[in-house]
Amino acid sequence: YLFVAIPKFEYSLVKENKADNKYYCIDNGLRSVLMNTLSEDNGKLLENTVFLQLRRNADLTTKITYYKSKKECDFVVEEKQEVKALYQVTWTLNDENTRQREIDGITEAAKATSCTNLYILTMDEERTITSNGYSIKVMPVWKWLLA
Repeated sequence: YLFVAIPKFEYSLVKENKADNKYYCIDNGLRSVLMNTLSEDNGKLLENTVFLQLRRNADLTTKITYYKSKKECDFVVEEKQEVKALYQVTWTLNDENTRQREIDGITEAAKATSCTNLYILTMDEERTITSNGYSIKVMPVWKWLLA
């Protein structure tokens, strides 16, 4: 298989099975060839890299899903049916609209899952953002990969 599906986060298995999946490629180089995009899609390549690392570090008790309601959060990581971490992936937070979209998505997911381990992974930014009572760690993907 060349693509891996991740389900939408739901507390109900029936709802999870009815929801649309998101797909990630098993290799970024292969993704670039298969998708044949005309523009550089750095954000999607970064997101695919994060997925591959989450999957690589997963064991049999780990489940990787995505959250979507009014807003979206790229990855919800559960271990033994408990949400352990939420991840948003974006190339940069320099654009105000992008920053707000990423923050809104992860804080909505945090409220829905009661998770407080929140990350926004970027190409090279690092800081902590406080929003809606949540502390969000912004860090470069390379640093997260090495942790």
